[in-house]
Amino acid sequence: MGNIRIIEIGSRMGGDAIGSDLVYYSTGIDFVRCVIDVACGRAPDLTPKHEGCRAEVRFIMTMADLEEFNRIKRETPESILRIVDEVHPEAIGKATDSSNRGGCYIISV
Repeated sequence: MGNIRIIEIGSRMGGDAIGSDLVYYSTGIDFVRCVIDVACGRAPDLTPKHEGCRAEVRFIMTMADLEEFNRIKRETPESILRIVDEVHPEAIGKATDSSNRGGCYIISV
């Protein structure tokens, strides 16, 4: 065997709208506030602010993803679609990962 080496240690919330938005819609818990509380040495308040619901984050990477996003915008009530990131048409079809995607949004039901 070899030696074990620590490469990275970082305490942070998840990216891609997961920690900032998805946790709140799906659980009702203000995760951002909890992260701030923990960073300040306080116990986090895990009391839900609303009843959790099914929620999913979707990424716009391809033209098909953009077409689905536009269909959802046309056909669903505003209360279901939670736009998280503005659409960047120039990135569609060229995105290689979440850092250069065409956008993302959350649906909550």
